[in-house]
Amino acid sequence: MENRIRDYRTLNNMSQEDLGKIMNVTGATVSSWEKGRTEPTIEQSSQMARMFGCTLEQLFGVKTNSQDILLENEDIKLLIERYTHTDENTKEMVRRLLCYYEGMRK
Repeated sequence: MENRIRDYRTLNNMSQEDLGKIMNVTGATVSSWEKGRTEPTIEQSSQMARMFGCTLEQLFGVKTNSQDILLENEDIKLLIERYTHTDENTKEMVRRLLCYYEGMRK
């Protein structure tokens, strides 16, 4: 079965081990899911879809690029739309906040 577990995991800045801890499995199990060697249970699949804010169809449907996955999320589309139509001062403030946030995560 083709899946986008890796795409959604990386978009959420998670390692296989991070996702494994949340799902109560090992990072090796997550790797096996991503490679299609094994499949998560329906309960695990549903939990991942809820966590990633997508549908089961999006998580296990036809593969697209990461930007397409981002644009499937209505909240992210709205944020991008608002950012695109704001003035340059606000855009600069958003960029600085994101840089600050990234620095705090490291």
